Amino acid sequence: MTWQKLALAVIAILLAAGLVLGTMYTAGWMFRDSSESGEDQGKATAIALDWGDRLERVATAALLTGGVAALAIATWRGVAADQQAKAALTQTRSSERRLLDERYQEGAEMLGDTRLVVRLAGVYALDRLLEDDKQRYYADVMSLFSTFLRFPIPADRDSEDGVLRADLQTVLLTISRRNDPDDVERLPEAVRTNRAALLHEGGPVNLLSADLRHAFLLFGRVNRVMFVGANLSNCNAWHTDFTGAIFLSAIVRDGSFLECDLTEVEFNGADLTGCSMAGSKLDRAVLRSANLSGVKFSEDGKDPVTGLTQRQLDRAIASPYDLPFLEGVMESETCEPLVWRGRPWFGLKSSSRPKPPVDVELLEF
Repeated sequence: MTWQKLALAVIAILLAAGLVLGTMYTAGWMFRDSSESGEDQGKATAIALDWGDRLERVATAALLTGGVAALAIATWRGVAADQQAKAALTQTRSSERRLLDERYQEGAEMLGDTRLVVRLAGVYALDRLLEDDKQRYYADVMSLFSTFLRFPIPADRDSEDGVLRADLQTVLLTISRRNDPDDVERLPEAVRTNRAALLHEGGPVNLLSADLRHAFLLFGRVNRVMFVGANLSNCNAWHTDFTGAIFLSAIVRDGSFLECDLTEVEFNGADLTGCSMAGSKLDRAVLRSANLSGVKFSEDGKDPVTGLTQRQLDRAIASPYDLPFLEGVMESETCEPLVWRGRPWFGLKSSSRPKPPVDVELLEF
């Protein structure tokens, strides 16, 4: 029973009680003393039945009944007004949701347009939708953006060689600005603790095998984003938070991660040939079988990476002709200089540097 129905029941009881009490008071049945003798009771009854007294009692009963009735009517009107307000609010919310759904649909359609300017307008429209109602549309919009990056429409004449297309770059920057690092934490524990399930259900930002060559990121957040198998060659990232991102088997050749947070990033099997990571954090980063050929962990001994341990480094691979640059990089646990002791990789040479004498380079292994 709702409180409105309870209030109406109470008012009905009060109204009935008022009518009963008023009738009894009018008839002169109240305020009789049962201890009085029969003669005294007869006198009291005679007085009560006096017409003036009766009129006074009728007026009093009418006021009492009218007050109770007025209270009942006021309560009923209040309940009716409350119900009307709730109905109006529900209708307003339904209209707002319908308008927001239309905005989402229009933005999605604009992303599929062949004209660059229309696609950009679609990105901005969906970005504004996230600003207006992130709780409801976050997963849908981010999944849509991820799909757009993974399966972009064919390039048109607005694209330029050596630069990520403007629409793709805008979507990537929007993701880095709107990304919610706690999104994965909302997944069931069974999914978060199972790597295969996490790769499959790892949240709406899944850039599996996306072609993001020459991408640019600045002061963004791509926490826990899936870059599995993606191509980020020649990417440039400054002061970007990659915490928990997964670069499994990704290609990041000649990329730059300057002053970035790479904490707990998984580079398993990733090709990081020629990358620069000066000033970045590598706490608990996974480098198992990652190709570190020619990777610069400092800039001529300045701005070395932090958080890197010898154990992490030993799990990586590199070309014996193009070893990673470790000058000035200290082991985070022992504060000793890091040395290369990883496994050699004899694939294609990762740079145009001249091949050093074999007897000099291989001695380090």
